[in-house]
Amino acid sequence: MVGAAILETEGEMTDPALRELTVVVVAHNSGAVIGPCLKSLAHAGQVIVVDNASDDNTLARARVALPSVEIIANSVNMGFGTANNIGFEASRTLFTLLLNPDTVVPTGALEHLLATAKAYPDAAVIAPLLKNPDSALELYLMGLGEKTHHRQEASPDGNLCTGFIMGAAMLWRMDAWQRLGGFDEAIFIYGEDTDIALRATEAGYSLVVTPGAEIYHLGGQSDPPTRHTRWRKAWHMTYGHLYVKAKHGEEVAAREEAQRLRRYHSLKALLYLIVIRPRKMLDNLARALAASAFLGGRPSWPGRQ
Repeated sequence: MVGAAILETEGEMTDPALRELTVVVVAHNSGAVIGPCLKSLAHAGQVIVVDNASDDNTLARARVALPSVEIIANSVNMGFGTANNIGFEASRTLFTLLLNPDTVVPTGALEHLLATAKAYPDAAVIAPLLKNPDSALELYLMGLGEKTHHRQEASPDGNLCTGFIMGAAMLWRMDAWQRLGGFDEAIFIYGEDTDIALRATEAGYSLVVTPGAEIYHLGGQSDPPTRHTRWRKAWHMTYGHLYVKAKHGEEVAAREEAQRLRRYHSLKALLYLIVIRPRKMLDNLARALAASAFLGGRPSWPGRQ
């Protein structure tokens, strides 16, 4: 894969029960959070960090936190989905856990995820319950036939089938991942989890959330909140939503929505410019330009033509 270089590391003792598991962590300027994440993965069979051209101390902290980590260093930021695809290609196990760097995995969670995957051989993905540091639930579900996920306030009593799994933590059965072809690399970031969930259910797989495994998620801390990252989030959330909607049978509706979003956010950006609120102005301008890019058929990032 262009832009990637594998750096070898020394091995460590791993838990025999987790030899069937690889963990892939995609990082971009994640030095502030990646250490606790990797330390919580010390007994996983294989841990791969795919670094999207960080210019902070992400890689140094990763090596200190987990000397056995395998690092794939991209020379440019290739986006979330593409970087995960690269990491999954390097997986040598039957199961691979996609994990955000702003997470911490408590003892026993990996074992429970694997046991649940083996209990549901028709499931492409098993997901834990994600909780914020204050233990608030972070659970988004989607019914079969739906294309928009909704926040769930109450924890399920047992294992739950859903049409959507949040992309912060997903345990994949590798044969299902390979059959689906991984993430759609036309999506730079945001929306790739909805797209692959829809493709998985269309292919006949189930998606399961198991409350017996909990993972703590800081949420939005994978890279530092700067003006650039706020712009990128607003732009790509808008573009990804429209792209996925169009891809899955609602192209006319997606284009109509894009036209409305372009008008609405352009006017909002002008309003916030007049009242001198630069952060709000930039957020709305990003959304308006994303809608315009979608209508113009432009890719979500220049590397995908």
